[in-house]
Amino acid sequence: MTQDKLFAEICSRSYGKTFDDASKEWNLQEVYHLGPDTTPDAETCLCGHRPIKEVCVLGHKVPAEMAGCPDTREVQENEVIVGNCCVKKFFDLPSGKIFDALKKLESDPTKAVNEETLDYALERGWLLESVKEFYLDTMGKRASTEGNEKVIAARENVNRRLLSFFKKTRLECEPSQATLPQAEAACAAGRIREQDLHFFADMCAATTLSEGQKKYRDSLEERILQGLVGEEPDAKRPRIEKTDVGAAKFTPEQIEEAHKAGKINDWEKERYEDWRAFGQLSAKQLNIRTQIEEKVTRPARASFGGAAASSGAPAPSPTGANNEAGQKFSTAELEAAFSAKKINAWERDRMLEWQEKHSLSDKQKNIKDQIEKKMKR
Repeated sequence: MTQDKLFAEICSRSYGKTFDDASKEWNLQEVYHLGPDTTPDAETCLCGHRPIKEVCVLGHKVPAEMAGCPDTREVQENEVIVGNCCVKKFFDLPSGKIFDALKKLESDPTKAVNEETLDYALERGWLLESVKEFYLDTMGKRASTEGNEKVIAARENVNRRLLSFFKKTRLECEPSQATLPQAEAACAAGRIREQDLHFFADMCAATTLSEGQKKYRDSLEERILQGLVGEEPDAKRPRIEKTDVGAAKFTPEQIEEAHKAGKINDWEKERYEDWRAFGQLSAKQLNIRTQIEEKVTRPARASFGGAAASSGAPAPSPTGANNEAGQKFSTAELEAAFSAKKINAWERDRMLEWQEKHSLSDKQKNIKDQIEKKMKR
């Protein structure tokens, strides 16, 4: 009976006529384990069973043309809650492997989780790519083997962070006061990171969040609204005027080439491609697009160590961003320093983020020097 109810509910929200076709339209948006202090009947599976502790949020994502939107990307139309038992039985999604990995960590936090769990965490900005690579390199190392102590301690620290994200107590809350366009502007201004923007885009309208999610979103909201000091929070905002714009100056191939050369970052590449099909842009969007186009025409950045990629001469860089990145620490060293409380989580994350950079601004270089001093104590 519960199976029939689940199939009917999924098909009623899908374009596929049969469950086999309809189930392929759904992806894994979120998984979490409800803690013991959560209301006993806090979550109910779409099949009708309750309560459920291993919760999966499935998203209905389909091609835009199927949803009647004039675009080529996918559109998120709906979300439903389904228990892990039903997802494992009836959907081709990795929730079972993720929850199995979490159970293993609860019994022994030094164990390694599977790659599906790491990919899930990476997609949500909980881990950096460099941390995932470090983790995969340590997969075969055991705590009982001599010489592995630092590596295992670093991996255990990552595991505890993962567990804190997955164990959730849902809290009622209001949608964020900050808007997605404001978050995009804050990312362009460097007040939040790209992974912060992705998280905020998913959670800005949410009215139930875990404790960790709410704390994270509140912190982002504060940074996003920093550029709006003096503005009444509830003041009615004027309608944003938009200007007709011509075709994009550069082709997708040219933008991809500029991205590979390090002239523009991931966010700038994505925004430029998003706006390519727009006939109108706001003044702020047009200004950002112009700045991106100016970056594309600049010479490529100098490679690590100061040598230009093409001619061997130092490549010009903008004022305030001409410092070589300098010494780089391994992920294991940074995690070990964090475990030893020499540096905090923010400092560790900044160092991991800057590992990918060839040059730093004056402010970033100054912060990096201070962190390095702490690590050498």
